[in-house]
Formats: sequence, structure tokens, C-alpha cells
Amino acid sequence: MVEMLLVIAIIGVVTVLTLVAWSNEMPMLRADSGMLLVETQIRQAREAAIDHRANYMVTFKGSAEMVTCTSKLINGLPSCPNTNGPTATPPQSEISDITIDPNQMTYAVLSGVPDTPDLFGNTTTCVSSTGVCFKDTITSISACGSTPVLPCYLTFQSDGTVVDSSGNYVNGTIFMGQVGNTRNPTNPLTARAITILGATGRVKGYRYNGKIWF
Repeated sequence: MVEMLLVIAIIGVVTVLTLVAWSNEMPMLRADSGMLLVETQIRQAREAAIDHRANYMVTFKGSAEMVTCTSKLINGLPSCPNTNGPTATPPQSEISDITIDPNQMTYAVLSGVPDTPDLFGNTTTCVSSTGVCFKDTITSISACGSTPVLPCYLTFQSDGTVVDSSGNYVNGTIFMGQVGNTRNPTNPLTARAITILGATGRVKGYRYNGKIWF
């Protein structure tokens, strides 16, 4: 009986430790999933622009939504407004619309989290109260459409480069993270970032470990 109780106690302790470890790890797994979803969609937009020889517009909306559309006409698909600089003549079509779980991850620069090693900016170049941060390479100011709030428009050109609403190359970062609420406190370890280099269209994802981006 004593041996049986000892085994049960050991199983109980191991189970509790496993549950604690799992609950601590889940926010990071959700963060990785959200980042990969957005990063993959951005990469696909760039590759499609090159393959189809057409401009692809990426629009960041709300707190966790991203829409992709192109000037390439495809029958039966809805149109996308031609509002972003040097896009081709409308009608535009081929829309992709993704949304990450806003209860877990949103476009946000978490407090105390520094800029990425690319140094594209994480404060003044961001759209108001979001983590969508793009800087015009000529004027060095925020370059996300004509207003300081979302939606923010970027265009992948047929050579893979990225321009803003004025047609200038634009570098930027999409910061993401778990923003605190009554159920989930802000967790800096969920900070994720996706940088885009305008002159080449290079897309790179970053994770934050509490000290550095990697």
C-alpha cells in the first residue's frame, strides 16, 4: 500500500510539473504560430508579385488582420481598391485575408522590448497604437498610407521590392505580441517581429527571449 501511494504521489508531482511547464510554453507557441502565419503570407505576396509580374498590395487592418490583393484580374474574385501608389490599373483581384487570434496576439510593440537588429524603428515610425512600423527611406518618417492609423498599405512590385503609398522604397517591421488582459498578462517572451527591407523585399522573422532578438 505504501509503495502504491508513493507511486501515485510521484505521478501526481510529475503531472503538476508537466502542466506548469506546458502552461508556460503555450503563449510562446501561440506567438510562433501567429508570426509564422503573417510571415508566410508576406513571403507569398512577394513571390506571387515576381511570378505573376504584377504588383501585390498588402494591407494591415485592425489589430490582427492582413489582406493581400493584386492588380492581376481573375474572374469571379472580388476587387481591391487601387489606393496605394504605383499599383496597376484596376480592377484588382485575388484577395487573401488572414486574421491571427486577437485575444492572444496583436500588432503591438510590447513595453520594454527593443528594436530588432535591423533597426527599422519601433516607436516613431509606427502607426498609432499598433506594431506596424514602416519608415520612408527618403523622408525617414512613418510611411503607411495617408493617415496615422490603420489600415497601412504596402506594395510588393514585380521585382520583389517594397514601396510605400508614394512609390518610395520602404523598410519596416511588423511587431506582434500578447497584450495583457484580465486572462493573459502581457508577456514579453511572446514578442515577435517580421522585418521587410524595401530595396530587396527581404523578409525576416525574429523572436525575443527576454534579452535579445534572434
